[in-house]
Amino acid sequence: MPRRDIRLAGDELRALLAAHRVGVLASPDDGALVRIALDGDQLVFWSTAELAGRPVCLIVEEQPSYQGIRAAVVHGEARPAGDGRYALSLDDVASFDFGKLP
Repeated sequence: MPRRDIRLAGDELRALLAAHRVGVLASPDDGALVRIALDGDQLVFWSTAELAGRPVCLIVEEQPSYQGIRAAVVHGEARPAGDGRYALSLDDVASFDFGKLP
């Protein structure tokens, strides 16, 4: 039996990211809850750590029930965006939506 595709489609991914204001940031040196905002085709986050050019991943999830579990993990290199902000493109994202399971 072929595997069911439970990834979030483009609009679903953007809706999940836009609905949340906090994400979990992971870098080689640290991890923290950070403020986030969707800005076009990039996810912006605020951090006091020096992350310019560093590989990071940012996790955004929701879990109102088992069938409602959805998440996105955005991977990339942190690009400075000014005023303590960094940006990640949405080019490398792993996502899932348990509501798409049978």
